[in-house]
Amino acid sequence: MKDVHIALSGGCVRLAYPGENVLDFTDNLSFGPLYALDDDRGLQARARWFQDLHHSIHAPEWDSSSQRLTAMENLRTQLSAVSGQMTLWISDNPDEQLMLRALLPLLGESSVFIVNVTELAGSEATGSCPIETLESLWVRRSELTAEDKAALIADWHRLLKENAPVRIFTQRELQGKSLDFHDPLLLTHCSRDYTQGSRVVGNAMVESPYGVGDTFLNFRLYALIEQGVLQAQTGGVNMNRLQVRQA
Repeated sequence: MKDVHIALSGGCVRLAYPGENVLDFTDNLSFGPLYALDDDRGLQARARWFQDLHHSIHAPEWDSSSQRLTAMENLRTQLSAVSGQMTLWISDNPDEQLMLRALLPLLGESSVFIVNVTELAGSEATGSCPIETLESLWVRRSELTAEDKAALIADWHRLLKENAPVRIFTQRELQGKSLDFHDPLLLTHCSRDYTQGSRVVGNAMVESPYGVGDTFLNFRLYALIEQGVLQAQTGGVNMNRLQVRQA
């Protein structure tokens, strides 16, 4: 019997397993309000939070929250129809570790295997693995025991209760952090001279040990401008046109 594969934006897994059932997990849960995947009102509130975020960075056209919400609703429907075993593709980054915990309450008594590409191949994310290597990693997958599942679900409930605005994965655990946690990293890439905002965000992404994405860093860059910590050369423009410096 073929596995059902689940991966964060699972394009590379789909390419490696053509003709097999590959389900996409489309949300990055490492920032923003956190809700259970079967909490419809909560997921709608999360979508509105992302809409507000994109307006705050002058890029409403970049907002895909409604499409992501629909995709997550479709994923729940797809999961309810699965009867065989599942393989979850993860790594030691916050988004994929959160995906694992968020999914398990929906998977019931199904046999769940994981492929941790960090442990098996030293990769920071499933999507960065060469496609031709995935089969050799899949054969080394490990099945979650009942105790494993219970511990991960308990950790998910902890994270839901805590509902920190930022979540990182370090020292083998997910930790909640304050909204300004990544700000110092952004500030290290802002000089007294105007610098392209996208360059500041890109450099911070590359140097962060926590797998933070450009959407959140972009959001925080504008927050620092709003606070007067940074100065924008021109207001009301998105990151691709933004020039920023230390105030």
